[in-house]
Amino acid sequence: MTVHTAEDILAEARYFHHHLKVFYQALEHKVERPKVRLILEYLCRHEERMENMLAEYRDDITAKISHTWFKHMPGDSIDAVIASVDARPDMTLDELLIMAMKFEDCFINLYRHVADQAVSVEVKEVFETLEKESIKDRTNLARNLVNMQDL
Repeated sequence: MTVHTAEDILAEARYFHHHLKVFYQALEHKVERPKVRLILEYLCRHEERMENMLAEYRDDITAKISHTWFKHMPGDSIDAVIASVDARPDMTLDELLIMAMKFEDCFINLYRHVADQAVSVEVKEVFETLEKESIKDRTNLARNLVNMQDL
């Protein structure tokens, strides 16, 4: 059985954001539609912003919280999640939006799962806050991507 600390979980989430950025960059060079390329460029910046935000968040939490242990982490690895999507050069804006929302849901589910496992109120609050921020971020991202379709 693998156990993780809260710090490990934040590092894994940062890793996920980093690999999504790399994935979007690679896809940006393959897609055929200019609007899809534009949105992929936006998604790269979004993932970089999220990766940096989690680094700051990790630096701000106390040692007591960062060293809290968790069992049973949910979901697949980032590589498995990325491999599960159908990223094609001719993909549409709608397909890209669905794919991006699938990735965002991975973060929401991760933070909800960790918050549900937390044994202390402090740790639970940290991951509930991350979950709420991720839900808000997902909503904003979806709205921005839909608005970008009209460009």
